[in-house]
Amino acid sequence: MRDQLQDYFCGKIRLKIRNDPTKKVVQEAIRQGMLVAQLQEMEDGTYSLAISMSSWKSLRGILRSNHAKFHVEMRYGFIFWWKKIIRRPFLLVGFIVFVIGLSVASQFVWKIEVQGLPETKTVTDILNKMGISSGSWWYHVVDQEALSLALLDAIPEASYIGVRRQGTVMIIHIVQRVMPDKVIQEVPQDIVAKAQGVIAYALVRSGQVNVYRGQYVVKGQVLVKGQLEDGRRVVAKGQVFAYVWYLSTISLPVRQRIDLVTGKKTQQYDLAIGEIPIRLWGFSKPIASNQEIDEQEKVFSFLGHVLPFALLQKTIVEVKPTVITYDTAHLLTTARRLTNENIREIAGNEVKFVKQKVLQTKLLHGKLYVRIWSEVLEDVSLPRPIS
Repeated sequence: MRDQLQDYFCGKIRLKIRNDPTKKVVQEAIRQGMLVAQLQEMEDGTYSLAISMSSWKSLRGILRSNHAKFHVEMRYGFIFWWKKIIRRPFLLVGFIVFVIGLSVASQFVWKIEVQGLPETKTVTDILNKMGISSGSWWYHVVDQEALSLALLDAIPEASYIGVRRQGTVMIIHIVQRVMPDKVIQEVPQDIVAKAQGVIAYALVRSGQVNVYRGQYVVKGQVLVKGQLEDGRRVVAKGQVFAYVWYLSTISLPVRQRIDLVTGKKTQQYDLAIGEIPIRLWGFSKPIASNQEIDEQEKVFSFLGHVLPFALLQKTIVEVKPTVITYDTAHLLTTARRLTNENIREIAGNEVKFVKQKVLQTKLLHGKLYVRIWSEVLEDVSLPRPIS
């Protein structure tokens, strides 16, 4: 390790030696105690070796005495690097200026990041009042603990605020206070039917059941009473499931015009300065008269400020208008799917379809009209306060 450091700071060179077939130079150098490394023999009778600069003066004398010719192939080490720097003063000055500039820039707050709070305007206003913003000098920033206490006093919904520095970024981590849920005062209520149907079963947690299995009920009929037999009034809770019927009419076009993508596309890039776009790329002619354009906008910002220009990327794809004719089986499948979606929007996603029949189909004016009868099992319970 010591020899490696010495070679690095003192320098090391690699020589290519000619006119020395018996390698007398190497033998004499080793005899004088020189450290010869990386000895390599070439096919043309020459050989190369590496030696430190501390032994270079003695080796040069050996080369002259043996009438050997040499060529320096490589120089490496700190001394050679320093000589290159001295010959290029502007490079050295630029490096020093860069280091100083980087050191000075790291002493400023370039970004303030607030974590744990969706609305950061309150924190920003407090920091501005304290003279802390993007571009502030870290030396002028108050103590982090004092800043944390000041923010806690100004934000009552926070239970903990931590302030830490990460490079040139000030990170403010806010833990919101967990507020207990408000107790809702419940009033006595009944459970009535929100739709007509035949009762299947009931799951009642409180209250008195007022219907039985297989009973036909109408909308608004009391299913579970909140007033008990002893006169007490409670909050009726539970679910009552019933078989409900729906009659739906769906109309679907037999022919439909759609645009199929052919695969040809082109891209355009514009620089938008305000409302004025300037084309940067994509000056080719339109690929077709029928086309679709997908436009994306990329906004640039610097130090939290939005710059007054943006990059617009347009992807233009060629489409081919096509008319598709659907068969009856496909239209009936689509009609059933739309019927199920409509029923789920009315009764909820928890409904179970028991039966479904197509009552009538009629083709009229290019459309297929379908009437579908559906029987579903759904929760028909609806709370209603006792009057």
